Amino acid sequence: MQALDIDYNELVSVLGEPSRNAGSQHYFQCPACAAGGGDTSRDNLLFNSRRRYRDWETDRKSVV
Repeated sequence: MQALDIDYNELVSVLGEPSRNAGSQHYFQCPACAAGGGDTSRDNLLFNSRRRYRDWETDRKSVV
């Protein structure tokens, strides 16, 4: 998992509005995944405003 020192407003200014929100968790389309034709559900990049973010596709690849 890769962590960044970034806040929600900075992320929105780059990625646009999240595809969905669930409390402090905000789901965005992962730009790297989308460039490769993936993340069509627009939810691979999870930003938790209390913590940091997690890119599910990157995590999955590091496990496989």
